[in-house]
Amino acid sequence: EGCDTMPIRMGLQTSAWVVKGIAVLAIAPLIAGSYIVYNFHYRLLAFYMLVFLILPIALWAFILPAEADAEQYHKASGRLKLIMLAGVCSLIVYHIQLLIGNA
Repeated sequence: EGCDTMPIRMGLQTSAWVVKGIAVLAIAPLIAGSYIVYNFHYRLLAFYMLVFLILPIALWAFILPAEADAEQYHKASGRLKLIMLAGVCSLIVYHIQLLIGNA
């Protein structure tokens, strides 16, 4: 289709390592944020962040194959979209946490 993407320009293996690095950069502030909200007694939100954001991103980056074909990257893209949906849903969890109090 004439697209000049990172995998085309740099290769699949290099691109996989770049994406894994970006995943680590995404996980670091999530861990810090989870720790902070836990200390402010938002335990439900901290648990949600750990189970539905931090762990899935770490697993996603860990199982992302360096030498995959287009179909495997398509599946990985779908999984990442579910993780992003979970991130948006964290706003709902935050609202529920506010409604039930800082228990």
